[in-house]
Amino acid sequence: MAPVLAGFPAVLEFISSTSLLAITIFCCVPSLHKPVRQHARPWVVFHVQRGFSWVRFFQRHQSPLITLLASLSSHTVSVPFYVSFLPILVLIGAEDAGSKATILMAWCQYVGNALKDLICAPRPINVTDGETSVTLLALPAREETELNAKEYGLPSSHTMNSLCLNLYLAIRVIEAYELSTIASSLLYAVVALWVVWIAIARVYMGMHTPVDVIGGAVAGLFVLLSYLAFDDMIFSSLDQGYGVGLQVLVSAVLLRLHPKPEVQTPSIEFSAAFAGAGLGVAAGRARLSFAGMIPLQSPNNPAAFILQGLRHCIIGLSTVAATKYFSKAIFLKCLPHVYAAVPQHLRKLWQPPMHHLGPGKADGIPCDATGRAWDISMTARFFSYFLLVYVGVYESLHWCMYFHW
Repeated sequence: MAPVLAGFPAVLEFISSTSLLAITIFCCVPSLHKPVRQHARPWVVFHVQRGFSWVRFFQRHQSPLITLLASLSSHTVSVPFYVSFLPILVLIGAEDAGSKATILMAWCQYVGNALKDLICAPRPINVTDGETSVTLLALPAREETELNAKEYGLPSSHTMNSLCLNLYLAIRVIEAYELSTIASSLLYAVVALWVVWIAIARVYMGMHTPVDVIGGAVAGLFVLLSYLAFDDMIFSSLDQGYGVGLQVLVSAVLLRLHPKPEVQTPSIEFSAAFAGAGLGVAAGRARLSFAGMIPLQSPNNPAAFILQGLRHCIIGLSTVAATKYFSKAIFLKCLPHVYAAVPQHLRKLWQPPMHHLGPGKADGIPCDATGRAWDISMTARFFSYFLLVYVGVYESLHWCMYFHW
């Protein structure tokens, strides 16, 4: 990443890294959660209410077409989209970019979701400014939208994730193909326009106000600049023998220290899913390295390379779909029996209490002394996404290369 970072002043890199470190400390030190929330939340709520005028301005121009475009584009910043898109990068031969993008998104998801649950700032659809309320504009019967609406607002994870992933991939393309200054500027402009559209779409839908999307853009930029400074060092450690163990330790600690919100939200489950995906990347790279295999490189025959990439995608994505379908169901059935054997004081170090977002999940799950069930959905997500990436992507890629498919 040195050629890209050479264009950034060292002071900007320092500011972004230290700011992200401060954010992480605020999110991961439980004794700081309450005072930070007490000071930050009133300021954010004030600006959320002031931002109602922007939401109304965009919603005055609502139409079925704009609502459709806003909803569909929002789904390009969702877990189902990432589950399809990021494996394709690895399977077509861009293993390094795909792996690093997955780790970046895991870190981005954690920071964004931890900030949401730390500040507990409401979405505009959940508050009023004393006059009117905001309408949610989205396609009906979308589970992802319904879950997002149950999260807190600041920062906008859609803006944050869109900026991080698209700008990171643009940087990788510029480096890989040594694009000219004009071509690079055009690519950056396209990314900027896309991120701005995502931000406007979220305000239009009533999911955010300007303070949320601006906060998401700033937080995303901090995460990306910090990651660009350290991604090679991070992957150097992951490619060593201790990479998998290190990833397990980091994931367990960060999820354990995830801020506890005022009202339980699905944010920690999204963080757990990507933490599991990050562990899958670490284990998958170790698997390929142990087997002495290098992901496919572009051959002299472009047609053969394209066909090989298509075969890998068909096999890999089919395995991903099957793994996703079966793994979480299996873990939801098996984990209650595993946790039943774990002492309660150890179990609650990891498991949050059952909440209203998961009806029906309490069947057969151990309860604490007060009768509250302990939620296993977070653990099931973590391990199912680990298997999804490790088995669905890296194991399928390993056997494709082994049999020269």
